[in-house]
Amino acid sequence: ELEFVFENNKLLLDENIIKSIESLSPSAMEDFVIEILRNSKEYRRVMPSPKTRDGGVDFRCITHNNLRILGEIKKWNKPVSEATIDRLAGAMKREKVRHRTKIKGILVATKGVSDIALKTARMEHIEIWDIHTLVRMIKKQSLGLNAYSFLVKDNSYWEGFHGI
Repeated sequence: ELEFVFENNKLLLDENIIKSIESLSPSAMEDFVIEILRNSKEYRRVMPSPKTRDGGVDFRCITHNNLRILGEIKKWNKPVSEATIDRLAGAMKREKVRHRTKIKGILVATKGVSDIALKTARMEHIEIWDIHTLVRMIKKQSLGLNAYSFLVKDNSYWEGFHGI
């Protein structure tokens, strides 16, 4: 019984989180991803880029082992194409020259990326976060979630009194 409740809750929770993400405007989505990064223990100095003319970069941050991250966020209704990967890779190369350090990219694409874009992203050291990645991060951080406990009868306890 309890296993059914937990499994059902997990599925409903994931569906509800996905619906909430899908209801965000593209601008709100950028703010939300910044919030996820700021609440994560993995990233620090998370800075959003200007809302316009961002050069293919929506945020910058640094990992705790001082790796620079450039990120782009796309809330589209279809997979992201290779052109978006190319823009982010170009921004990463410029940043690498400017700061003389290793750069990693993160592309947040709610509907994922095309097959060719995925191959290009791997070659360019760009990590892809789809909507399921965001769901996992939200749940790990309990971001925007409330926990409740409830009581359930322990059948094995009561069985010990039968026949007495």
